[in-house]
Amino acid sequence: MWNNLGDSNKQPYLIKANKLKDKYQKDVADYKGKAGRAGASKPKKKPVDDDDDDEDEDDEEDEDEEEDDDDDDDD
Repeated sequence: MWNNLGDSNKQPYLIKANKLKDKYQKDVADYKGKAGRAGASKPKKKPVDDDDDDEDEDDEEDEDEEEDDDDDDDD
């Protein structure tokens, strides 16, 4: 249907679409400007450290338990 319309018939719709597009872009710019001042933006997450220190501690505990089990066999 839109493709069948002539340019003169499309013009009022195109004008209205351009006005709405301009208003939208202005509103978005205003919102982004206010978001920084009002603190509405999300806080940035801290980078996650992928240190394997925690895993090493768990392994040490497991080794200690195994040694304790071996001691029980001697009794």
